[in-house]
Amino acid sequence: MGAAVAFVGGLFSFGAGAAFAAGGTAFAGWVAGATFGGTLLGGLAVKLLTSVAVSALSAAMAAEPPQGGGITISVTAHGEQQPETIILGRYATAGQAISAPYSHGSSNRHLTQIVELCSAPGAKLERVQMGDEWLELGSVPHEDYGRPVVDGKYEGRIWVKYYDGTQTEADPYLRSKYGEHDDRPWAADMIGAGLCYAILTFKYDQEDLPQVPNYRFEMLGIPLYDIRKDSTAGGLGPQRLNDPATWVATENPVVICWNLMRGIPLPGGEVYGGNIADLRQLPRALWVAAMNRADVQVKRQDGKTEATYRAGLEIALNQPPAAALEEFLKAASATIADLGYGWGIVAGPPALPVYSFSDDDIIVSRKQELDPFPALQDTYNAISAKFPDPEHFWETKEAPQRTNALWEASDVFGRRMASLSLPAVPYPRQVQRLMRAWLEDERRFRRHVIALPPDSAHVELVDTMDWGSVRNGYDGKDFTPYEILEDPRTGIRQFSLRERDPNDYSWQPGFELPMPPGPARPAPIVPADVSGFDAQAVILTDSEGNQRMAGIRLVWNPELIAEGLRWELRFAGSTEIVLRGDIQNISAGSLMLYQGILPSTNYEVHARLIKKRRTAWTSWRYVRTHDIRLGSHDVDFEEIKQDVRLDIDALEEWAGGSGDAQRALRDEIAAVRDSLAEMDFSIYSAHEKLRQEMVVEAANSRAAFLEEVDVAVSGTEAVALRVTTLDVTVGENTGKIAEESLVRAREDNALATDITTVKTALGNKANASTVQSLTTRVGKTEDGLEAQADATTRVEARTNRASASGLLRVNATASSDGALTRIAISAQAEADGTNQTASLFIEAGSDGTNQILAVADRFAIANGRGANAARQVPFVVNDGQVYMDRAFIKHADIDTLWIKDGAVGTWWSVNGASLTVSVSYPARLLVMTSARIAGRSGGWSVDYQLNQNGSQADFITFSVSPYTWTFSSFRSFNVPAGTHDFSQSFSGDQDAISQQRMLVLGMYR
Repeated sequence: MGAAVAFVGGLFSFGAGAAFAAGGTAFAGWVAGATFGGTLLGGLAVKLLTSVAVSALSAAMAAEPPQGGGITISVTAHGEQQPETIILGRYATAGQAISAPYSHGSSNRHLTQIVELCSAPGAKLERVQMGDEWLELGSVPHEDYGRPVVDGKYEGRIWVKYYDGTQTEADPYLRSKYGEHDDRPWAADMIGAGLCYAILTFKYDQEDLPQVPNYRFEMLGIPLYDIRKDSTAGGLGPQRLNDPATWVATENPVVICWNLMRGIPLPGGEVYGGNIADLRQLPRALWVAAMNRADVQVKRQDGKTEATYRAGLEIALNQPPAAALEEFLKAASATIADLGYGWGIVAGPPALPVYSFSDDDIIVSRKQELDPFPALQDTYNAISAKFPDPEHFWETKEAPQRTNALWEASDVFGRRMASLSLPAVPYPRQVQRLMRAWLEDERRFRRHVIALPPDSAHVELVDTMDWGSVRNGYDGKDFTPYEILEDPRTGIRQFSLRERDPNDYSWQPGFELPMPPGPARPAPIVPADVSGFDAQAVILTDSEGNQRMAGIRLVWNPELIAEGLRWELRFAGSTEIVLRGDIQNISAGSLMLYQGILPSTNYEVHARLIKKRRTAWTSWRYVRTHDIRLGSHDVDFEEIKQDVRLDIDALEEWAGGSGDAQRALRDEIAAVRDSLAEMDFSIYSAHEKLRQEMVVEAANSRAAFLEEVDVAVSGTEAVALRVTTLDVTVGENTGKIAEESLVRAREDNALATDITTVKTALGNKANASTVQSLTTRVGKTEDGLEAQADATTRVEARTNRASASGLLRVNATASSDGALTRIAISAQAEADGTNQTASLFIEAGSDGTNQILAVADRFAIANGRGANAARQVPFVVNDGQVYMDRAFIKHADIDTLWIKDGAVGTWWSVNGASLTVSVSYPARLLVMTSARIAGRSGGWSVDYQLNQNGSQADFITFSVSPYTWTFSSFRSFNVPAGTHDFSQSFSGDQDAISQQRMLVLGMYR
């Protein structure tokens, strides 16, 4: 403290925000190292006279904080110009985006946002708000994304990973997903040491998460030192001033103020706050008393208790530390004073009196003043306050206004409302306690200036004095000095006093006014249902009424409001979806499904609405399709046959081109040989050649062997070539075996081929040959990669009268356009102008097509093995006709059926009175019945009845002679496909009826 003010004390309440001027700046954006001594008092000491003495309420109203009554960062901030922040106590923040969002996954479905929450280490993430609800995070983290949301509409859609500033390496998830990002790679040194930050991962969902909701994080601030919990500093506990690892987070506003006065260490060695090194400037007794006062438990109306004063705030580090200190002092209803040797503090009500005096003690020769009433503009009789309410997602809320009808009636100006902003008090009941105490304290109007003798020397600015005054009618009234001026020669002290009453701060649960109820947890959104949804089996008919196809009709309430309807179909009892689709025309009320629907099949189908809110799948609806198969109406056989003809022509051309392909390969081998023979150094930089040759001759006979091997390379090509020939001649008769092999690799392609030719001839009268080629190619084209393999074997035999040939070719090709495999087997014979060919082609493509085509006058399937086996030939195609010995056909659609008369029939019989028959098609049935009727003396009469499906179909009354006889009946019926029940009955004595028989003969129509 400077000498000029050695004997002058000043009282600094929390409202005098302008008094706390910041010192220097540690570096751009962070105000650090500011002190509360020196110039602080010098600017105010001359102003703190009776005329400017302020109540706690007036002090609280002195300056509106930048954030008003709300939280510091309510919406996530973006941009590099945002100030760093720290969180003290319990508070919420939307954070600051560290970088622009990233995205990954199919269609960039996953969005990643990295948000800084606190610019100093150790803050704890308590909970996360998304939209209008607090998230429930699971305890088992995802290996990359962190803790998942496990309840509500965001389950499986949002993950949160949190770092508390003690991390020593970059996040592996960000490194793996975005370490190679084109514009903003997440480098290994992007650790965020000393920073608390969260990684949010959002998985896009059209209904549940179409966009990123607003979010906030509730935090328990960074650890702070509490002198009461340090056993080496007169307290009790493990905390140590020089070991921040022992500190813990706190909501005690006085503890927070103490740390701000001393200075809060920041990453990089900077300090935010007073930077007081000598702790004697923070008198332990005064500060511990205020800390303990803040922790005193007070009863609530609901029967619970809570600490009297708590606080939390997010501080922008470009703000003067004094501004932050001011808000925490408000939270504790605290007054801070420069005592000359240090900073004193008192929290809440005035302390017990340390000095009592009467009118006789006042030095009447010195200055005396009385101000019984403040100015009109400084008088209030009602109070309101804004504060951030955690129960309302930390939105700014108005506390219930506190008024007093008696005060309003006594004040000539009526109601005068004091409006406060308490951003550091996110506790609704504490806000009410502060409001009541400040308003009651505000009504203590009296201000005095008096002089007292030297025995008052121990009284300090944070103390309370007791005055008994007959003249003023005071019976031990409490006063607090807000200015003390001491005469160093006489020791007489001049006090500026303000009236106080500790009862203003007493609180009863009944004082609590009703608070607006917090928002109820959002009721679970009832997913929109598809009312009236069902599935029905239907039949598609043509204009002539022919049943063409089985289908399913989906129906729903056409009055539904939605963007569309989504459906899925599966086989009954299965979990695999076989068909799915959408329809936008909800008002249609139905949808016909035919494509992909199988006949006589059990299906299950469900549906859900397409809306901009959550919808739910209906339960599975069972439906069985009708047994409607493809018939002649559905198949154009002429078109199919024409397609087959065209395919055969194309495949024959492909197979016949194998000779051209082999010749092209030979030409390529010859070109390489010529190039090597001429040693074209413009192509090859190195070349080696090996040649072996043997020739023997005698008379008109000759035998020769030749082998040539060439290898050559250049900077972009390597080639190896081998040609081997065995050649014999006797007169005009010859024989030859030649093998030509080429292997070549270039920068963008490679080729390997081997051609073997075996050939004999008797002059020009007869010859025979076989040619086998094996070739593989791979290469890069403008459209992508391509690979091809081909194997061809050709055999030929010719005389001057006839010729025969055979071919086997296999080719496989894979490219960016797809894959195709072809196999051709062909046999050809010609003699005396007659030419016959038989071929078999097999083809399969990745486009979903495949076929086997046979070209022959006769095609048959036979069984039986061995040379003398009795072979059966159950299936023959001969000259365009199909012959089958026996066939089992489950379903047949026949345009014209020629069948031998009576060739199709069936019959049923039973020794009894009833018979059930089933026919698959309309039929004509002949029903024959019989029974033995016992005779009686004199004869008797009997009624006979034949029933069809429970209805009478025939009725006969006949007489029975005295002799036993047999009754017979014949009746024909035309019946539709289905099940039919027939039964016979007789009247009279049933014991006389025996040996009942029924026979049904059926013929399909």
